[in-house]
Amino acid sequence: MKSRISLVHLGLLVALLLVACGSPPPNSLPTQLPTIAPTSAPTATPEPTLPPPTPTIEPPPTLPPAEATITTEGKQCSYDGPQSIPAAMTFTINWYVNSTDYSQYGLYVIIVGDGKTKADLVTAIKLEGAPPSWLTQAGSFDAEPNSSQQVIIKTAEGPLLGPLYFVCFFSESGPFQVIGPMEVD
Repeated sequence: MKSRISLVHLGLLVALLLVACGSPPPNSLPTQLPTIAPTSAPTATPEPTLPPPTPTIEPPPTLPPAEATITTEGKQCSYDGPQSIPAAMTFTINWYVNSTDYSQYGLYVIIVGDGKTKADLVTAIKLEGAPPSWLTQAGSFDAEPNSSQQVIIKTAEGPLLGPLYFVCFFSESGPFQVIGPMEVD
């Protein structure tokens, strides 16, 4: 009798031989999966973050020379100049507003009648209505925050009489400061 070896039997025989030799049989799954080494993907360097800009107050430009300087900073005004001026002349003031606390600043040049004081002027400013007859306005000027301008008081049309005061306003209806008196000779 002839033995017939079928293809199925032949496949089984090969598989048994391979197992005996230590190799896995064909079409069998591995018992352990191969390990894959991790690869490092290129990482993007984060953009450097800058701190937000801090607001700065730029100094106003330098003005031509003047007889005096008034500087407004915050809620304070300071005066640097002579304490008296001759009557019948032009008096030039450099006004620097080094502040951004308010949207508008005002500078008034006021002459008060003889015998009136700084306290009288402060009281008159606080009162509503028309100014008293002993108060004369020799000039009024407005300025933007962080600005500078040259203020010219012309007294050549007639001599100024009485003490001269500068009134700095820090907003339309807000606080003010009176500087003076400056004598007019």
